[in-house]
Amino acid sequence: MRNHLGSNNFLRRSRLGSWDRVIASTLLVLLTITVTAAIAATPNQPVKACCTTGRPQIIEPGSPLQTDVSAMSNELVQVLPIVTLVVVLSIFLPGAIGAPWVPTSKGVVRRMLIMADVKPDEVLYDLGSGDGRIVIAATKEFGATSIGVEIDPFRYLISRIRIRILGLGGRARIEWKNFYNVDLGRADVVTLFLVQGTNDKLKPKLEQELRPTSRVVSHVFKFSGWKLLEADEKAAVYVYSPQPDPNSSLSLIKE
Repeated sequence: MRNHLGSNNFLRRSRLGSWDRVIASTLLVLLTITVTAAIAATPNQPVKACCTTGRPQIIEPGSPLQTDVSAMSNELVQVLPIVTLVVVLSIFLPGAIGAPWVPTSKGVVRRMLIMADVKPDEVLYDLGSGDGRIVIAATKEFGATSIGVEIDPFRYLISRIRIRILGLGGRARIEWKNFYNVDLGRADVVTLFLVQGTNDKLKPKLEQELRPTSRVVSHVFKFSGWKLLEADEKAAVYVYSPQPDPNSSLSLIKE
C-alpha cells in the first residue's frame, strides 16, 4: 500500500531530477555548438579575428594562429564523443536500471540513519548512492564503513571526489556497478531510495543475501510482506527486517 504523502514528496522532488536532466542536455547542446563553431572558424580563407590590441587580426591559412585553432578544434572533436557518452549514460542509465536520480534531503538522510540505528562497527550499503550523501553521512557522523553503489558515471565521479576531499577514503567508497550484481552479504544496513518496481525486483536478492539481523531502510517506497521495524510517515522512511512476516497484513501502513 503506497503512502500518498511520501509519493507526493517524491513526485515534487522528481522535478529536481528533471531539471538535472535539462541542465545536462543544455550543457551537451552548448558543447556541440562550441565545437561546431570552432570547426567552422578553422579558415580556408583569410578571416578577421580580434587580438589583444582590440584591432582586427587576419588569420592566414597555415599561420601559427590558424594552426592553433585547428589543433584546438581537433581536440574538442576528440573529447566530444566521451562527453556525450557520459551525459547520455548519466541521464538514462540510472532510470533504466534502478530509478532516476532524485536528491534526498539532508534531514531525511539523517532520519534514515538514525532509524536504522547505524553503529560504528557496522557496514552500510547504499544502493543507487547518487552524489554519495548517505555514504558520507553514515561514515562521517555515525562511524560506519560505507559502500555506495552507483551506475551513473557522472555522480560516481562526483561522489568519489567528495569522499577524497573529506578524507573518508579509508572507510567510505563508491563502486561503479549495477547493484543487482553486488554481493550484499556483508551489509548490516542497506539504504535505498528507488521506485516501487525496483524495490520489488530487489526483494528476492535482499532476502537471499542479507542476514536476519540486517536492516533495510527505504525512503518513500515499501517492501510488502516484510517485518516492519519502524516507520516515520512524515519523512516517508521505513525500516524493515528482510524476513517474511507471518503477520504481513499488520506490517502494511494504513493510508
